[in-house]
Amino acid sequence: MTAISIKGVSKKFGKNQVLKDINLDIEQGELLVILGPSGSGKSTLLRVISGLENPDSGKIYFDGEDVTSFPPSKRGIGMVFQDYAIWPHLSVEENLMIVMEDKKFGKNSRDEIEKEIAELTYSVGLGDKLKRMPHELSGGELQRVGIARALASKPKLLLLDEPLSNLDERIRKELLIKILEIVKDRKLTAIMVTHSQDEAFEIADRIAIINSGRIEQVGKPEEIFFRPSSKFVAQFIGENLQLEGTIQEILPESIKINLGPLGNIKYKKLQGFKNGEKVSIIVRTSDLKLSSGVGDNGVEGRVVDIKRFKDNYRIFVELNDKRIIKFTASEIPEDTNISRCFINFDTEKSFIFKEN
Repeated sequence: MTAISIKGVSKKFGKNQVLKDINLDIEQGELLVILGPSGSGKSTLLRVISGLENPDSGKIYFDGEDVTSFPPSKRGIGMVFQDYAIWPHLSVEENLMIVMEDKKFGKNSRDEIEKEIAELTYSVGLGDKLKRMPHELSGGELQRVGIARALASKPKLLLLDEPLSNLDERIRKELLIKILEIVKDRKLTAIMVTHSQDEAFEIADRIAIINSGRIEQVGKPEEIFFRPSSKFVAQFIGENLQLEGTIQEILPESIKINLGPLGNIKYKKLQGFKNGEKVSIIVRTSDLKLSSGVGDNGVEGRVVDIKRFKDNYRIFVELNDKRIIKFTASEIPEDTNISRCFINFDTEKSFIFKEN
């Protein structure tokens, strides 16, 4: 069942077109992550969904109802911000109490409200800090208060705008798991904006990739990673090596692509390509293999540095076009020639796109 439907939404600030004809559906109980580079429009899209910004055109539907003109207070949302957004002069308990009073939970006795608050703070890991003031809390604890505040109004939709970007790595990982746990335990529909691919791929049911105000692709994490629908998505996700070439020869079972100073590689025959066409090839660096010899699919270079990285090696190679690339390997081949090596890859795990 569709919980949120965004139809043809566009938004401009001055002459800057920030959102361009956005169409997106979010299912009931789904955790959708909006992922994109800085300035791509992801936070603006979240603000339009929340009612903090009005679209210039298009409609927003919640459970089939047009809420485009509704203020945030009438949309049944809870929102978690990057900068915590809690009252600095109120304790943890008071921060939650004021939200519940604003939402007119007055039919409950104060004892019942206090019980709800105690349960809520326990669920976010703040059960023993009800009386603490914000200045007595760490960054991670402050964001837990922010999450509890967003949940205190019993929202139908939880919106999270880069909620972990101000936190260190250990706390970020802990809170990421906590957010996933809360969303699934409460059967919430949630939309989270992040620039972190690790966060997106760890918790999302689906990911929406946004670029320059447009949705490039929406899909499950494995679809986004293994079947990118555009050159931008292939480039944006993960660490990649990009190769530019020209189709030089179409053979009965394969095609030969000339990469200029990097030499030639062969692909199994692909449909829709012609001799002389310009193409871009995107290879995940996790699929690169260091070798002393070249196969049908490899580029030549020289090793400029090898560093131990946790339980792997980080290898830096200068290619013949003078680019330096880095990739990770679990071991270094014994016959590796530092001054002349080859980087091989499986073309079936790479992505090839026509250049316009």
